[in-house]
Amino acid sequence: MKFLSLRHDIKKMLGLRIVLTYQCNYRCKFCYQKKKTGAIMPLSEFQQHMVEISGEYTPTYITLMGGEIFTIPNFSNYIKVLRQIWPDVSISVTSNGSGSVGFYKNLFNVGVNNITFSLSTLDEVEYCDIVNVPVSCAQYQAKIVEVSKFGQVRVNAYIYPKNIDPIYQFCKKNNLKLTFCEELKEDNQCVFADLEKAHQFTVSHKSKFEIIYTDTDGFEFWNYIHQDHYDYNNVVMLPDGTFSDDFGDVVQQKGDRLVATVKIEELATLKK
Repeated sequence: MKFLSLRHDIKKMLGLRIVLTYQCNYRCKFCYQKKKTGAIMPLSEFQQHMVEISGEYTPTYITLMGGEIFTIPNFSNYIKVLRQIWPDVSISVTSNGSGSVGFYKNLFNVGVNNITFSLSTLDEVEYCDIVNVPVSCAQYQAKIVEVSKFGQVRVNAYIYPKNIDPIYQFCKKNNLKLTFCEELKEDNQCVFADLEKAHQFTVSHKSKFEIIYTDTDGFEFWNYIHQDHYDYNNVVMLPDGTFSDDFGDVVQQKGDRLVATVKIEELATLKK
């Protein structure tokens, strides 16, 4: 869906989701994107699109996702563009955690309000099996906690029932925000709500795509539930600069820039 066709509805949209690339250096089993390659939207083009859309509306929040943001050279410059246009809008980025502590600390310094990390298990063997790269889960956990010293951190965990309690305890202990995510498949709807563990918590809020739970100590976390049509009331910018109001276009990797700017075998060795 082109941006022009959104204009009659755009002011009703709450958030702006930005996908600068589909390339990623991990191969996570839960990932809804089949390909992990693609070119990156150039910074100059990104700035042009943001200036244009800012003339239509001001989002309540902005989320940058992928693909993997760490594979984008000079990613912090994209944040600086957003801060110049929207000084007061909350900005969140989603990452698989492959960047350094310094990389994430710098994102807070240039204006990011929240960093969300993917973590679905605390078990070393299972973690490597899930992400399909040889990395240390213990070191990753330590990195998440260290990054949280510099700003707000959220953990996104796809639901593996036996891992629910360890992830919940890890986030509660370290004062991290938490979201359990149900896989984007129709037969996985309401997985968390059907678990015995869910009965230990109070439902404090419920909408068509999320349930917010609170424990007896006041610790709060979300459960994102499946939706057939992926309507999150967001404007979505795809890597080729087209806009949509359907997150399903991201799942299908529409708007992909087909020529990768970084060879896939080099992604795992990218440094800050």
